[in-house]
Amino acid sequence: MKVYISGAISGVEHDNEPAFRNAESILEDMGYDTIVPHDQDPNSDNPEWEDYMRSDIKAMMDADVVVALHNDSYSRGSHVEQDLARRLSIPVIPLSNMKPANEMLWPTGSKFRKEVENV
Repeated sequence: MKVYISGAISGVEHDNEPAFRNAESILEDMGYDTIVPHDQDPNSDNPEWEDYMRSDIKAMMDADVVVALHNDSYSRGSHVEQDLARRLSIPVIPLSNMKPANEMLWPTGSKFRKEVENV
């Protein structure tokens, strides 16, 4: 199960990387494969916010679930990511609601993405 970690980056000290790395460690210990925005390459010599978002959204499209960090309420980027995920029926689950991969109740079939948001 691949999870994309979504949260505030811009305007946060050290681009909030320590929080992302902590979430990455927690999720990997729970048995998930993680995608972290900080590991994406915007493929630009002088990247702007939009370049980072394009790169991050491309990576997010490989995820089965988007995991939301707790500090994202003011983040324009995480709002874009999470809104797009929901519109594409990719579940968005707060980090605090995640359980080990083998304990999560992952529905099967075509309703998977819609049902899992209610876990």
